[in-house]
Amino acid sequence: MMVFGFVMALVVLLVFLGICAGIIILQVYLCKKESRWPGLIMPLLTFGFSLLILFSMAVFSFSGNYHIHVQQVFDIDAGSAVLHLDERDAVVNHLIDYGQIGQTRITSAPRIMFVMFMVNIPTLILLAIYAGCRTGHRRQRALDLMSLQDLG
Repeated sequence: MMVFGFVMALVVLLVFLGICAGIIILQVYLCKKESRWPGLIMPLLTFGFSLLILFSMAVFSFSGNYHIHVQQVFDIDAGSAVLHLDERDAVVNHLIDYGQIGQTRITSAPRIMFVMFMVNIPTLILLAIYAGCRTGHRRQRALDLMSLQDLG
């Protein structure tokens, strides 16, 4: 059974590496086109995907705790409120201050920046491939222009 798991993990890893290699080969092919726009298609797609992740983080972060039913019980003597949160048949008691009732959890800026950096690593790799291929393309175009000027 353990050998089967190892073989499956190896197959999944090889398929993942094959997909990554195919994406890199496709990016190099698109970058070597005469027009510069085909080489920007894949980086724009990965950047759009990262924005989708960022917006979904914002939606789930500001929407509260995923439709938790809240029942408030006030303890006047203690100066605090006890919330009974019912989520998936589990009851959790939280003791919070009066001022925090009704507030939603806000995603912090460092967390957003970290997630944006992590999900944009493929975008940065594709842009590096684009820059490398286009630099060679520009250099070749400059050489072709100089050879035409030498002939003329």
